[in-house]
Amino acid sequence: MNHESISTVWLTYRDASNRVSRSVRTMKRWRHEGMPMSFDQWGRRIVKEHILLAEYRKRLAADPVHQQRIRSLTGDTPSDELLDLLSVSPPRLMVE
Repeated sequence: MNHESISTVWLTYRDASNRVSRSVRTMKRWRHEGMPMSFDQWGRRIVKEHILLAEYRKRLAADPVHQQRIRSLTGDTPSDELLDLLSVSPPRLMVE
């Protein structure tokens, strides 16, 4: 990917939270968890838009609720038989 083609749009906490429909508190948590941010000339925290969107995609990919929602919308839900095979519960043993 050519880094020159990425436009540099800087977002404050409020702008970033509005961009990905999350709270300002969530943006602060993401920063504490490692999302790179910088300061503008007024001392406000800012993040590049492409970094914010990459973080958002990463978190959606790791969210099991989101993944199940996508599977159900696309009809890509595994069959009950497969889910039974993949179950984490131990198999039932028949003792005579």
